[in-house]
Amino acid sequence: MLRYLMIVVSFIGIANTAGANVTLPAIFADNMVLQRNIPIPVWGHASANEKIEIRFNKQVKSVKADKNGHWMIRLDMENAGGPFDLMIRGKNTIQFKNVLVGEVWICSGQSNMEWSVGQSANAAEEIAGADFPLIRQVKIAKTVNSLPQDDFKTSGWMICDPSTVSAFTGVGYFFARQMYKELNIPIGIINDSGWYQY
Repeated sequence: MLRYLMIVVSFIGIANTAGANVTLPAIFADNMVLQRNIPIPVWGHASANEKIEIRFNKQVKSVKADKNGHWMIRLDMENAGGPFDLMIRGKNTIQFKNVLVGEVWICSGQSNMEWSVGQSANAAEEIAGADFPLIRQVKIAKTVNSLPQDDFKTSGWMICDPSTVSAFTGVGYFFARQMYKELNIPIGIINDSGWYQY
C-alpha cells in the first residue's frame, strides 16, 4: 500500500511539473525598477525544456528552461527611462506594467535601517512632501530559514507618495530622494531590513 501511494504521489508531482506555468520570483512585479547600464537578468521557473520569450522595451529574446524547469536570460543594457511593460510568455503569459529603469539599491541592516519615514523627525512634513513617483520601494518580509531561499514574501513595489512613504525605510528614502534630485532618474530601493537576534 505504501509503495502504491508513493507511486501515485510521484505521478502527481510529475504531472504538475509537466504542466507548470511560467512563474517569476516576487522581486518581479508591477512598478518595479530595473538597474540601468548593465545586462538585466530575468529568471524563473517553467516546465522542463519549455521555450520562454521575453519582451521589454524594443528587445525580444528567448531562452529554454533546463530539465528542472529553471531558466534565466540577460536582457541588453538599458538607459534610465520608462515606463515600459515586461512580458514573459511560455505556456502562459505574464505582463508587468509601469516598469522603470534607473538606479537600484539594497537597503539592508538592523533597526536603524528598518526605522521608517513615519517614525522619523518631522514625519508629518516629510510625508506631505513625498510626491516622487519615480522613487519606488519593495519591502522583503521578515522570515527565518536555515537555508538560502530563492524567493520571498512582499506586498510588491510601492510608488512613493504621501499615502505610501510612511512605511518606507527612513534612511533608504532620504538617500533615494537625494539621488533622485541629483540624477533625475528613477530610483528603486530594496528594503531588506529588520531586527536580528543572535
